[in-house]
Amino acid sequence: MKKGPGGNFVWLIAAVLAGIAGFAGDCAAEKTCHTAGTCTLCAEDSFESISSVVWKPEEKKITVTAELTGCDDFTAEDCWVKGSTEYLKMWVDWDGDGTFYNSELAVSASRPASAYDIREGETLLTFDEPLTFPDGYEGGRPRVRVAMARDNDSFGPCGGIGAGSVLDTDLSFRVHSADYNPPDFKIGLSELLRVIQFYSARSYSCSSASKDGYAPPQRPAGRQHMHTPQFRLCPSGLEN
Repeated sequence: MKKGPGGNFVWLIAAVLAGIAGFAGDCAAEKTCHTAGTCTLCAEDSFESISSVVWKPEEKKITVTAELTGCDDFTAEDCWVKGSTEYLKMWVDWDGDGTFYNSELAVSASRPASAYDIREGETLLTFDEPLTFPDGYEGGRPRVRVAMARDNDSFGPCGGIGAGSVLDTDLSFRVHSADYNPPDFKIGLSELLRVIQFYSARSYSCSSASKDGYAPPQRPAGRQHMHTPQFRLCPSGLEN
């Protein structure tokens, strides 16, 4: 097609506009995504960044800490913190199938701007939330997904959350072998007496007839099973 007198100018304008559009696309918010099986969750990189996820067995709580950046003065009226709310959710892959579901939501909480912990040279937002285990759970090291979103509570384990932060990590929920009745991260009196029994016997063997899977030694000599507090060498007896 033959161009008119102003054809070159029109094409130049079109090229400039296309370049601007491409440049704007390059400046779009970067995303951080985590994938587990068929479930991917993305967050637009923003002022929040999850820095640590800690399990406190003695309190049965999860502590999530996020670093906040982006304002010279977080108390200033024009700072983004003013009036905003951070929403936290955590899913646990209890069944170990490698993905996350809405039904595996274990923690859900929110914090208003007034709850932000503003310190000298360090601005942190900390969630300290209780964690409830499924019935019959005996401990393990499952994969967890932690997500924090600003002014948005309508997100699930898959998809997108807008401005915020997402982190996949492993947490150890292993219980001591003596903590069996029930496995609740606490050593009760009956459990303590059971440990003393084995301590007095100086060794033990496996037993499918006992609730904890252990029994005093059944044979007079030979190497007995060594006990460690990190994992169970004998399967649970009556709990199976």
